[in-house]
Amino acid sequence: MNCNVVWLLVDFAKVLVPATVASELAQHRPDLLSRTEVAWQHCGAKLPRDPRLAALCQLFSLHGGEQDALAQLEGDPRPIFLTDDGAARQVAERMGFKVHGSIGIIVRAIRRRQLTPAEVIQVLSKIPIRSSLYIKTALLQDVITKITVEFD
Repeated sequence: MNCNVVWLLVDFAKVLVPATVASELAQHRPDLLSRTEVAWQHCGAKLPRDPRLAALCQLFSLHGGEQDALAQLEGDPRPIFLTDDGAARQVAERMGFKVHGSIGIIVRAIRRRQLTPAEVIQVLSKIPIRSSLYIKTALLQDVITKITVEFD
């Protein structure tokens, strides 16, 4: 998730951060977890209990952080898995979890009245320039076009 828009997570009651994910963030985005407006909830490592989830994690070669994060969601009645990783998204969706990536969180900000459609378009337009997040140009343009049409 782009650090400039991480504040969009403020309306989540909690954002679970397994130790493996916290370690990765400390290495690559050390300022992220210091954002106190987000309700970060640190939790320990946890292996998937559901054999189907464990098998999918292995099949899709998910890293430890992704496996821990998915395992934290087991048993949660309405979990939302936050990821920009395609394989992790597929596993989460197959397990019935709702999934949002950076684009989804940014676009969601319109409905939550955190950003205007014009501000969302501006943020999305800057992703290829200001972020390490790789998004296909056609997908990004399609999202921007849909926002423009819907909110024009």
